[in-house]
Amino acid sequence: MADQDAAKNTDGEHIGNTPHSKRNLLLVGALVVGAGLIGVFYWQGGKSDTAAIAELQSFRQAMATQCKSEQFARPAPQQLNGLYADSRRMQAVVHEQLGNLQRGQPNCDHIMKTIKSVDFPVE
Repeated sequence: MADQDAAKNTDGEHIGNTPHSKRNLLLVGALVVGAGLIGVFYWQGGKSDTAAIAELQSFRQAMATQCKSEQFARPAPQQLNGLYADSRRMQAVVHEQLGNLQRGQPNCDHIMKTIKSVDFPVE
């Protein structure tokens, strides 16, 4: 009897559980979609960081020209760019103060106090 069972298994029958090819394809597909979403998230984050840093550079240039502040005439350190890109609060304050500078007749002392209030590194 055992010889008959062994003979049955030698003609190509699968031993064990049946393969789950549909499940495996769905898992691979889900992993690819997940990786794509993560990639898009980081790509969009990089774009917004670039725009924020460009606004920071505009603010620094306006401070250097209108308020005659030499510390803003120098290039921004990389640490400041990273700090600024990560802080939505600092971005909001700088955006508001850049608007004040662009309208003309800025109160430079008030702008300095305001940006210091959000831990903007000022000498």
